[in-house]
Formats: sequence, structure tokens, C-alpha cells
Amino acid sequence: MMQTRRGFLAAAAASALLPCLPAPALAVPPDFRRSAWSAPAGDFDLDGLEVRGRWPAGLALTFYRNGPGLHTLGGYRYRHWFDGDGMVQAWTVTPGGARLRTRLVRTAKLGREQAAGRRLVPGFGSLPPDVAPGSGADDMNPANINALPFAGSLLALWEAGSAYRLDPGTLETLGPVAWSPETAGLPFSGHPHADASGTLWNFGLGYDGRLVVWEIAPDGSLRRCRVLDVGYAGLMHDFAVTARHLLFVMPPLVVDRDRVGRTAFLKSLAWRPEQGLRLLLVDKADLRVVRETAVPARFVFHLGDAREDGDGTVSGDIVTYPDPMVVTEDLAAVMDGALPRRFESRFERLVWPAAGPARLEPRIAEAGVEFPRWAGTEGGTGGSVLMHADAGRRAGWFDTVLAVDRETGVTARWTAPERVLLEEHVPAGADGRHVVGTGIDALSGHSFLHLFDAGRIADGPVAWVELPMALPPGLHANVRLG
Repeated sequence: MMQTRRGFLAAAAASALLPCLPAPALAVPPDFRRSAWSAPAGDFDLDGLEVRGRWPAGLALTFYRNGPGLHTLGGYRYRHWFDGDGMVQAWTVTPGGARLRTRLVRTAKLGREQAAGRRLVPGFGSLPPDVAPGSGADDMNPANINALPFAGSLLALWEAGSAYRLDPGTLETLGPVAWSPETAGLPFSGHPHADASGTLWNFGLGYDGRLVVWEIAPDGSLRRCRVLDVGYAGLMHDFAVTARHLLFVMPPLVVDRDRVGRTAFLKSLAWRPEQGLRLLLVDKADLRVVRETAVPARFVFHLGDAREDGDGTVSGDIVTYPDPMVVTEDLAAVMDGALPRRFESRFERLVWPAAGPARLEPRIAEAGVEFPRWAGTEGGTGGSVLMHADAGRRAGWFDTVLAVDRETGVTARWTAPERVLLEEHVPAGADGRHVVGTGIDALSGHSFLHLFDAGRIADGPVAWVELPMALPPGLHANVRLG
């Protein structure tokens, strides 16, 4: 489905665009909240969008977000949020106006399934009827986790398969990325990190206990790829980069190999808290494991920055959960028409001395936090971290943006109206002076983008753009300036 400029203008004229600010206190029926996951997915072109508030002069950006968009095909609806085929959003905003483009990522999986008119392979958390295991991870690759502008193109990323390359302007899918003929098809996860030099680091996990480590030059060429036999096959979503090392944090949610391919991937995982939260340090110089240990069991999605002292102590910011129910239960509940429980995640600091045991230290009192993004340089040299948290007044919805000082804790917060679901927000502008993100107003049924002054989070958005429609909730986002 594609909506043209003319179509959008007609829709906008017929629609009462509700500003996301100010925020009247309105009761939100549960069905309205649940309807966010039923928003239409497809290809949309919305031009002539009005920028309201005070968008800074000289700030021009494109905000990319990827997420599971197409949940229903052939009459079957996926059972878990993470299964939907990737849908990339591109919000291009200047002081004079804005436009939005969305495109489904035309993966090989999506092409085969649309041609067949039904699902053909198992999903992350769903097992559609009459599906067969794929012969490789890319057969099941929906490219639905992250959208990263890099080296002149846009990468649509999943966890266990190849990156897909998109045109950053048109969002046309150009195909899967083969960084070299020898590495084609190796897993390239959804959370690459660039260091201060612009080098892109990433990892991939196989089901056979092997860890693939990637080093990509700023021009997009492959420098090194090394496969390490680390004896871990599980659900590891993120890692961190220091000046000298790569830090891997491996939750004890591990693969039962006898079940892989016979059911949805999530159903092949088993929680083994007795194994603890495994830590692995890889030297960037030779891509070899130089240190390994474990701390008490936690489930982990995301890390913030990591850094190391002169004595070899490695420390990093980490969001932890007491168990994996957020992925095994809560994020499936949104597809079943129920609101997830209030998340029990905590923001902790991992401290790992060169000698002696590693430990986790609580950093802020708030529970329900996620998506740590530092407004500063890689390596944690400064700035404040910006996170979402539910405010504790209801279950499951991210509704708050926090400004956090690494040493002193929460310094400012802004909570959206109860009718609003906030998605991940990211730093933008020179030195991270602004924060940009999107969300969905469940009551009026429209999505929006808003911009904060990073130093005045508590004042709320300084500018925003609204759509006359809702988009499916997305996952990770990144910004390209200019």
C-alpha cells in the first residue's frame, strides 16, 4: 500500500490532528492500547508534513526506525511481536517541513511467502501451520530489528542472518550484504557499534556455540571476521565496545539443540540460571578471548557504553531482568491482546577488575527501564544517558524519557500522557544536544515524532511532527544528520 502526497493531504484535511502536547488526562480503554499492534504495515509516502513547535534552525535530519511491521499474512497472525517482517520508517525533518517514507524490507523470506500467500517457515516466537524449517538462518530472516545508516547506505538488521542493504533515500531493498565471498551468510546481529574512528564492530551467534566477530572499516569494507568457538548458543542481543576490547554478556537463556528447527526458536530456549550471566572479553587487536567469568544470573537485552581503566578494570552500563519472561511471555502478550506486565528491568553497572570477581552494582532506583543511549562519544567519555521507563502507573507501556547522569542518577524526566506509547529515543545533533524519538497516540490513533532539548528533558518536546495514521510499534532507531 502506498499513500501519495495527494492522498495524504486529503487524509490530513479530513483528520483532526491531535497535538501530542499539551496532554489532557484521558482514560484509555484497553482495546485502544492493544490496537497499536494492529496498525497497517506497508509502503507509505507522506509529504508536506507540518513541523510544529520550535524546530532548531540549521538542524536537518533523517530518523530511521525498523521494527516488525507485517504480522498477518494468508489469514495467519504471528503470536510474538518479534516475528513480523521488517518495516523501515524514514522521517526527514527540517525547520521548513517534514516527510515520511516507510517500506517493507523485501527479504527473500518475504518474497517467497508473499508469492505463496502464506507463511512458510517458523518465526522467532511463532509456529505457523504447515511450515518447514529453513535450510539456513537467512531463510527465516525478516530483517526487523534495527535500521543503521552506514557507509552511504542503510542496513536493515536482524539477529541471526545477513544484513540487508537499503537505499537510504528511497528505502528500496538492494539485497543481502555479503561482506566478502567467504563470509556470505554468516550471522550479523542487530546491534553493531561504531567506535571513535568510525570502525563498525559487530557479532553473530550460531546455534553450534560459535561467536562470529566482525570489524568493518568506515568505508564499508570488511577488515576482519573471526569465528570463535566459545561454547555458547543462546539469546544474546547486544554487546559493548571499549578502547581495547569487546565485551560480551551472555544470558543463561540457551538453546536446546534437539528442538532447533522443530518449533519456534523461542520454544527451543531454556532458562539455566545455575550457569549465571557469562562474561567474555575479546581483544580487538587479535580478536581472541582474553578473559572470561560469570556473575549471578540475569536476562539482558541491552548494554550502554563500556570503558576500561588503566589497571585493566572494565566497566559498563547494563539493563538487567531477573528472568527472561519479558521475551518469553510479555512481548508475546501484546499480540494476544493483553497488556504486558510492568517490566522489572534495572539499570546496573558491571565492574570487572583484571584480577578478582566481577560484580553488578545498582545505578538508579527506577525499575522498568530500557534502551540506554548515551548522548556523547563512544567509550563513555561524557554526556547523559536517555532511557524510557514506565512510570509505574500501569503495565507494559514505555511512557517516560529519563536523563541519567552515570554517577548521580536520574537528573530529569518527562512522562507522556497515558494514551501514548513511546518508542526508543536517540541522541541527535552536534554533541547530542537534542533527543529525537517517535511514539503512538493510542486514543486518537496516530503516530508522531518529537524532539527534545537534551539539557531540558523535563520541559517536554520542543517540536513535533504528527501523522494522520498510526504505524506499527518499532524497535531500534538511528539518526543521519543533514
